[in-house]
Amino acid sequence: MLSSWRGSMSDLFSRRRRRRGSSTTRLRERRGNQRVESLEQRRVMAFDLVAAYAESSTPFYVKDVSVGAVELNDAPQQITLKFGPGVTIDAATLSAISVVRSGGARDVFGNGNDVAIVPGSVTVDDAPNGNQVVIRFAETLTDDIYRISVGGGLGSTANGNATPTSFDLRLDLGAFVTAVVPQPVSRLGTGLVQTRNRIDVYFNREDPLDVSSAQT
Repeated sequence: MLSSWRGSMSDLFSRRRRRRGSSTTRLRERRGNQRVESLEQRRVMAFDLVAAYAESSTPFYVKDVSVGAVELNDAPQQITLKFGPGVTIDAATLSAISVVRSGGARDVFGNGNDVAIVPGSVTVDDAPNGNQVVIRFAETLTDDIYRISVGGGLGSTANGNATPTSFDLRLDLGAFVTAVVPQPVSRLGTGLVQTRNRIDVYFNREDPLDVSSAQT
């Protein structure tokens, strides 16, 4: 009887261990089949204006470096704005770039004399990178202080926004001849008189001449 009782108890505990083992195995299987879903990455990347240059590779604005108003002696036909690497400018948001001149007020802006410059075109350049913007002017720029502003609304296909910034440049072409009139004709009373021993030379109005300079 003792032998039979021992056999029954051994068989009972053996069945319990098998059931416990199968439960642990099923739990491990369920855990192994669980899918871990990764969250969608959302990155917002700010990008800054790195350099700007006028028809040359020499920048006149560098990020985080204050250079004041850069002076140009030739009227540029275009200005290139270069942004940091790894971004792509969205051509649909180029209206965030603006160009104004002070209207003869020199370094003063926002006093009501500002003149907005309407470029001939503003395009994204430097394919396939697409991190440069070329501003081409429709007319020859006159002597003045110009301010180029890049607003924060300048979009990017990388979900980025440009850090708002602006920089000034001074255009000083120097005195130049706009017209030469030999033997000018003037009105005297009701008639016309031609001055045969005189030549009139007209210079640009932004650079007034003093008498000694003109005589020289």
